[in-house]
Amino acid sequence: MSDVEESAISDVWTDIHRNDAFVAGSHDGRIAVFSIAGRQLSRPLVNVPEGRTPSVALHPIQEVLVISVFEEMSVTAYEWSGRRLWRRTGLRDIASVAFSGPDYLLVHLWNGRWMLLNATNGESVTSGDGIEEVGSDSAVAIAILIKARPKSSRKEVVYYDTERRVTLLSTGVDIASSPREVTFGSGWLAMTENRLGTVTALRPDGSVAWRYVPEGDPVTSPILKDQESTCYFARLCAVQCGNVLFGMRRSKFSGMGSARAMFFDGLTGAEVRNVETDSWRLSLSPMADGRVLVARDGMLHLPELVWEPRCLRITP
Repeated sequence: MSDVEESAISDVWTDIHRNDAFVAGSHDGRIAVFSIAGRQLSRPLVNVPEGRTPSVALHPIQEVLVISVFEEMSVTAYEWSGRRLWRRTGLRDIASVAFSGPDYLLVHLWNGRWMLLNATNGESVTSGDGIEEVGSDSAVAIAILIKARPKSSRKEVVYYDTERRVTLLSTGVDIASSPREVTFGSGWLAMTENRLGTVTALRPDGSVAWRYVPEGDPVTSPILKDQESTCYFARLCAVQCGNVLFGMRRSKFSGMGSARAMFFDGLTGAEVRNVETDSWRLSLSPMADGRVLVARDGMLHLPELVWEPRCLRITP
């Protein structure tokens, strides 16, 4: 790979509430902050060695970001200037790191444990276990903790106040397989089940507002001897100020380039738009309250669905 190719963008991370900046990672492991106009705002903050897996959480207000590296079992906070604020090590099997409100970090581990860290100094605030999936929003101090119920097909969805460290609500929801892509909207919460290709949206009281099931699905899989969808959602996020749910749906039996961009009314589940596409990347991440979706090679502007190609590089 040439120097130009190595400095090209391979990953992007955003915060849905920021309208000024996003974070990009290059093929050679460098991570830097960019403006929405595509100007590099920081020098490379870290250089992640090849073969290691970084993940980034961008602070919704301050010029701060948190980088976790799976293989290093670490979580580190940096200012955009490059100054390291704090570092936590020994966190084995990190699945995700995200802000829950501006003051706390929600860390999810693959072994089912979760930890709440003080975003200012990295100190542990509280923790728990038995979690299949988590969800959070950087502007709201509420975490969603999803647990399996023993001997039941229902999942327990817990609304947890990360500021006061108390459970606000616990409810059972019919979700057959492991939920993914938990996303907050304006007056709703949504998640997908990849095996069944469904989307389930909940109201603030925990009741089911609506459910999307692909037409003709699920089908019986001769291999798994079970019910399985012919499609799944590779990406799910709130857009257009939390009023609309965006999903990038892929067929399990088509090529990598085949996908459908689907838009649902967040409160009712009504299908607002459904567009077949092979040009938008599956890694689209929302910013500017969901008015822009950022990918490694461009930006999608909503609601016009205007694709703006970009060719960014991270320079020393």
